[in-house]
Amino acid sequence: MVDSQRIWSASVSPVDDRIAYCEYGAVVTILSLDGTVLQQRKDLRCDFAWSPDGSALAVQYSSPDMVLSDGLATTALAIWQLESDELQLLSDARYESHESPIWSIDGKRILFQRSFTELSEHGINGLYLADIAKGEISYLSNGPKLYIWRQSRSPRADVLVYQLGGDEIYIMPFDGEPQFIGNGVDPVWLPDGETVVFRGQGKIETRDLDINLSEKSIGGGQISIHYKIHPDYFFTH
Repeated sequence: MVDSQRIWSASVSPVDDRIAYCEYGAVVTILSLDGTVLQQRKDLRCDFAWSPDGSALAVQYSSPDMVLSDGLATTALAIWQLESDELQLLSDARYESHESPIWSIDGKRILFQRSFTELSEHGINGLYLADIAKGEISYLSNGPKLYIWRQSRSPRADVLVYQLGGDEIYIMPFDGEPQFIGNGVDPVWLPDGETVVFRGQGKIETRDLDINLSEKSIGGGQISIHYKIHPDYFFTH
C-alpha cells in the first residue's frame, strides 16, 4: 500500500505483482503489494513503461542541468535495468524531450515521441524508434507529425493504436504506414490483439484488424497510467 499526496502515474509489472509509480518531483519507486520499497531512483520523469519481461523500465531521464531558463525540464530516453540497478542512456541529448516509450514485442526496440527545443540541434518532431542493442535512434518518416495520445501497442503484435487531431483513430506498425480506422476517442486493444475498441459518436465502436499476431499476449505495450491527482491515493491488491 502507498499513502502519498504526490503520485502522478503508475503501472503494474506485466509478469508479477510489482508496482512502479512516479511521484511529482521526478522519483520512480518500485514496490511489492505489501508496500515494501524494492527499488527507487531519482531524476526520472513520469512517462515510463515496463519491458515485456519485467526486467527493466523505459524511462525519461532528466538531470538538474537539463532544465531550461523557463523552468521546463527536458528529458532523454533511458533504460533502467532493475537487476543491476543501472541506467542505460540511449541518447546524450540535453535539450530535447523524449516521451511516451512503448516496447516492441521482443523487447529489443522502443517507440517514443521526440521533440526539439530551440537549444537542441536541428531535428524533426515526431515518432522515433530506438534500437536498444545498437544504441541507435531512427526517425519514422511515415509516422504522424503532430503530437499523439492514448497510444498503446497491441498485446500480440508490434502495431500501435493512437488518437490524433482530437477524434481521429489510427493504427501503425512500428516501422510502417499509419492507417486511419475511424473517428472517436479513447482507443484500447481487446485481449485478442487484433481488435480495437473506441468511443464513437454516442456509441462504442470496434475494428477487427488484419495483422500478424504472436502466439501469446506480451506486456510492455503502454506507458504508465497518469493519475495526476494530489489527494491521498491507495494501491491495494
